[in-house]
Amino acid sequence: MLLPLFCAFVFGFFEFCWAQHCASSVRLALEQAGRAMIITPTLTQTQVQTMVQNQLSSIADANVTVTVSKQTMSYGELATLTATYPHTIGVPGLANFNITYTTTVKTPLPQF
Repeated sequence: MLLPLFCAFVFGFFEFCWAQHCASSVRLALEQAGRAMIITPTLTQTQVQTMVQNQLSSIADANVTVTVSKQTMSYGELATLTATYPHTIGVPGLANFNITYTTTVKTPLPQF
């Protein structure tokens, strides 16, 4: 009688852990793209999104949307990279839960 409940708990636990791994992978890929923008400040939003998706292709689902905005500050430019990552947590016998992770990285761009 407890076996189905235990199995649902175990599957749910692993599914939640996988979702956290994917979110962490998106954050890491976004941070690496931010570092690349320091070296090459002329990267476009399309190039940054392609860079993030390529880094995620072997780790997690590459279904991520990246936006890049630049602000002029007193010390130079500040690039804000935002990634939105939808993920579905599914447990057999229960409803699926759709979660959208959003993470932001701010990178100061050097003046040359």
